[in-house]
Amino acid sequence: MKRKKKINVILSKERDIPLLSFLWRWKVCTTMALCKKFYVNANVETGYRRLLKLEAGEFIKCSVDSTGQMHLWTLDKKGFEVIKDDLPTLKEEGYKSENLIHDYLATAIHLGEFLIEKPDNVIFITEQILRRVHEDAMPEWIPRNGHRPDGYWCIQNGESITKIALEVELSAKRNSDYELIDGFYRAEKVDHVFWIMPKDSLIKRIHNLFMKYGDNEIGPHSFLN
Repeated sequence: MKRKKKINVILSKERDIPLLSFLWRWKVCTTMALCKKFYVNANVETGYRRLLKLEAGEFIKCSVDSTGQMHLWTLDKKGFEVIKDDLPTLKEEGYKSENLIHDYLATAIHLGEFLIEKPDNVIFITEQILRRVHEDAMPEWIPRNGHRPDGYWCIQNGESITKIALEVELSAKRNSDYELIDGFYRAEKVDHVFWIMPKDSLIKRIHNLFMKYGDNEIGPHSFLN
């Protein structure tokens, strides 16, 4: 197989460096989303060519999901080395996606309509941040111990903060795992937990478990598929 030719790429501080940081934070993104966010003054074809150049420079890479239909961009090792020193203090170095489809869905749902711009009172805490960033560099109101969701939306209203957790659940866990997760969210007083699941049967099963654990009270959980 013919190897791709390496090229020398000069990174733009206005667009390329922020793109690398974005991919570290969110793990996975589509061509269209990256072009809309970082190459807004160019057409998609021009933006795509720039992504290919960054890939040739080994800063990012395009991967195909298990179905062969989704082409998704992730950070590559050289890109991580470029931005590493500008990240918050890390407890664990890393940048890779362990499951492209899961992380794509988490990014799409978590970002939603705020890809280009978000309200000033909304803070995104991604799974990557929860996993990699040292606790001392995290906001004090983020739960420190126990379960790690696929991200938080934190909405500030004066001194009040509403914490909303995201759970993208593509496959089932053991009942004992859900008991621990439910206990975590209730103990940490997370205001809402949005569960995204592919099957009604899984929703019904977990709903019934949480009702059982909460003495017929569903607690902060909501379910979508």
